Amino acid sequence: MLIHDNAGRVTTLCLDLDTSKATQAVVDADAERLSTLLASCGLRYVEDFSPAGGRHLYVPLAEPIDGAEARELVAALARTAPSMDASPHQNPSTGCIRVPGALHKRGGHQQLITPLSSAYDILRRRNTAGDVDRLRRALAPELRRNRQEAALQAKTAAALRQPQDVSSPDSAPRLAGGSLRCAASRRRACSTRPAIARRRRRAWLS
Repeated sequence: MLIHDNAGRVTTLCLDLDTSKATQAVVDADAERLSTLLASCGLRYVEDFSPAGGRHLYVPLAEPIDGAEARELVAALARTAPSMDASPHQNPSTGCIRVPGALHKRGGHQQLITPLSSAYDILRRRNTAGDVDRLRRALAPELRRNRQEAALQAKTAAALRQPQDVSSPDSAPRLAGGSLRCAASRRRACSTRPAIARRRRRAWLS
């Protein structure tokens, strides 16, 4: 199932805990930690598991949010859960997730952990914008750290793209001085060769 709509908005936060990123014990611990965090913010979610041992937590939203905001929240949540794969939220055009009942590539199906009647109620009465705001406040340290790292990466990338200014005061004297020294050396060598040759001829004639 695609995560983003045609406008790039998200109506469900999809938290993907993957055994390809961590052991089963880590996946299970991450699921418990995220469950506690979501519940503390008043957020309700639907949970399933895969035949490979992975876990999905779906957080349905009453009001769609921009894809960039969803990516930021999921990336912050990933800081608290080492087994989380944040990539489904990274690409607005192709980001997708396997939902309950879907076939798994290793065989079998995604299976609900949340009772079906509760899952139906959660999907029908979705989480409010206020619930999402509480999650955002709870993730303030992680959000801040991600923004700081993104700003540092952007600054580094910009510095690498900027061409070196050979006319700067630091570089110009060295380059110019080196060129002038080489040119002067060549002139001295050329000017002394005829004189040496004349002295040798006079010595031979005498």
